Amino acid sequence: MIQKTFPRIRLLKKVCSDGLSSGRGGAGAFAGRTKGKLKHAPPVFWRRYNRVGFEVLSRIVLVLGMAAAFGQAAEPDTTTYSRRLWRSADGLPEDFAQALAQTRDGYLWIGTSGGLVRFDGIRFTAFNRENTPAFRDDSFYSLLVSKDGALWGGTEGGGLVRYKGGGFRVFGAADGLTNSFVRVIFEDREGNLWAGTDAGLFRMQNDSLTRIDGHDGIPQMSVHSICQDREGRLLVGGRGLLVLSGRAATYYTSSESLADNSIRTIRQTSDGAIWIGTISGLRRLDHGLSGNPFPAPRIVSGTNISFLLESRRGQLWIGTYGQGLMRYQAGQVVRFSAPASLLHNNVLAISEALEDDVWIGTQGGLLRLS
Repeated sequence: MIQKTFPRIRLLKKVCSDGLSSGRGGAGAFAGRTKGKLKHAPPVFWRRYNRVGFEVLSRIVLVLGMAAAFGQAAEPDTTTYSRRLWRSADGLPEDFAQALAQTRDGYLWIGTSGGLVRFDGIRFTAFNRENTPAFRDDSFYSLLVSKDGALWGGTEGGGLVRYKGGGFRVFGAADGLTNSFVRVIFEDREGNLWAGTDAGLFRMQNDSLTRIDGHDGIPQMSVHSICQDREGRLLVGGRGLLVLSGRAATYYTSSESLADNSIRTIRQTSDGAIWIGTISGLRRLDHGLSGNPFPAPRIVSGTNISFLLESRRGQLWIGTYGQGLMRYQAGQVVRFSAPASLLHNNVLAISEALEDDVWIGTQGGLLRLS
């Protein structure tokens, strides 16, 4: 971290991880877009926005909402944040900020619908099919930094992308990845890399991918979220819930509706609870997974849950499609919503950085709360 100015972003190391989504007063003239091949660069020195003309601070107090859905009384929240906003006018190739990850050199990487973007706190550098021949599609839906420092990107139709050692490589059908729409990338505690797609769950070994579902009693499924719980089980959510424990596999589905059966995000929080977000709402399993989770009542219903993140302070950030962002802690719920405190009510990605900064990718751009 450089002095006390603008520290590098450090993403939260989570028990369970998804693949790893504002006013126009963004970076303005200070945030140009640079196109070209990736070059080796010295460590990034993020700068706090204390230069005159660089940023206009906007202070917001989170708006209470949806507390009744958690069965808790709402109390006024006194936390005040400074808000920093970036849109396409500020250098993003597209306003769809779909995925977020930080590499060891300190850069923030943003998966957008118009390319993969590297951000140093001032400038955006965009990589797409125009300047990166290896790419087969520009829409990056999921991102992950693996233990060896490589950056992995899941695209919508262009397969799995790896950036390592200064170059990009794409994995596709020739490498065993028979579906090129990669919704989530996950690395388990043993260092195995997994990719969830619109049609299949894949595990990588020696730079080749093997499909896990569709045989040996495991049904074919679409995959949108992967999590490893405290027991070491792999929880795979998409069309239903697949639980892998060694060579044993158990598959659960909801009999209520297709929406309830469509899992979009899974997290296990530090208290041992497992949270499962679906198109139709949110479940909390207080004591972890012990059998079919679908009979458990939803604590939020009628809400399309898109993303879950537990912060170092024990706050659970809940992203939704259409109903903005919620923060839950100790029975209290506070909420962001557009246009007052969010760029868009479709929240696509959330990550945590140093100094408790929270980065939020939305359908309308990128937001940082400090």
